[in-house]
Order: sequence, then C-alpha cells, then structure tokens
Amino acid sequence: MTNVSMTNESMANKQMTNDRLGFGIWLIGICSLSIVLVGCGPGLAAVPTPTPLPPTATPPPTETPIPSPTPTWSVRMPLIEGKGERREASPSGRRPTPRPTLPPPKCEDPNCCIAYPPVGARLSGNVIFRGTAWHEAFWYYKVEFRPVGTEAGWSVLYRSEEPVRDGPLMTWVTSTVPPGEYEVRLVVVDKTGNYPPPCEVRVVVLREEPFEFPW
Repeated sequence: MTNVSMTNESMANKQMTNDRLGFGIWLIGICSLSIVLVGCGPGLAAVPTPTPLPPTATPPPTETPIPSPTPTWSVRMPLIEGKGERREASPSGRRPTPRPTLPPPKCEDPNCCIAYPPVGARLSGNVIFRGTAWHEAFWYYKVEFRPVGTEAGWSVLYRSEEPVRDGPLMTWVTSTVPPGEYEVRLVVVDKTGNYPPPCEVRVVVLREEPFEFPW
C-alpha cells in the first residue's frame, strides 16, 4: 500500500515538472517573439516615406512689346533755287526736273562782290549771303535792298565794320518782307567815305507756307 502511494506521488511530481517545463518553454517563445518584434519596429519605422514634390511652376509667357509708330516729321527747309539749291522729293517719289544753274551777279570790283545767292534766285526762310567786302582803307560795308519797279530808296539790311573775304556777309530773314522781286546790293565804304561801284543782284522772295504737323 505504501509503494502505491509513493508511485502516485512520483507521477504527480513528474507531471508537475513537465507542466512547469512546458510553461517555461512557452514563456520563452513569447519573450523571443516580443524581442524580434521590438527590434524590427524601429527598422520598419525608419523606412522613409516618399514625399511628393511640388509641381514645377510654369513661367508665364513673355509678352513681346509692340513698338509704337514713330511720327513722321515734315520740316520745310528754306528754298533757294539756283546754286546749292535744296529741293524736296515729289509725293510720287520721282525727282523733280532740275532747273538750269543761275549765273552769279556781275560785279565790277572783285573786292565788292556777292557770290551767293545767284541772279534770279527764289528765296524763302533764312538765307545766308556770301561774298567779299574788303578795301585797303576799309571802314565798313552794308547790304541794302529795295523792291523792283518802285522809286523807293534803298533800305539797309545789314552793316558791319569787319571786312569779309569769300565768306558769309549776312543772313536775310525773308519772312520780314512781303513776297515779291527785290534788288539787293553790297556797298563797301572806305575811310574817306567813298566807295567803289556797288554789286547788285536781283532775287525773288516767295511766300513762306506755314508749318503743318503730320497729325
């Protein structure tokens, strides 16, 4: 009877030992699995998530500036027909028929001479007279004018006490006189008050048209 009891007690102890051993194995497995999961967690969390790039901004189209039309200026130059004449092109683009060159005035004394404008020149605007006004006993020279076909006396246009040799004598502003035909003469006076034969030239002053803007 005593042997049977001891056998049963031994079997119970063995069963308890096996149960404890199984529980320990199970517990070790659970711990190992937890360690694996904890160790992999940071690795899995460290995987970078791709961040979507913002869309590339497309620059707006560049506007091409349209140049403003340049206004056309029409300036009327002084008209001097004859030597050194300036002419404007005709509207059709064809050049006007050139007129024959006008002869210079005939002066008896080369030291009292109007070289420009020539005889019969048609003038408008500001006209520069050129020539020579010189004398060995020079005092002064003067340029005078008067209308053609009248008995009016000579009117002084310009006077200077500086002699001139082949250079500008004066500038005549033709807008100060009415249009028409005029005689212009150069007189060189010496220190005694005498003077050689004057040099005369006949010209035509045209009516100066007013300036018109193109707009």
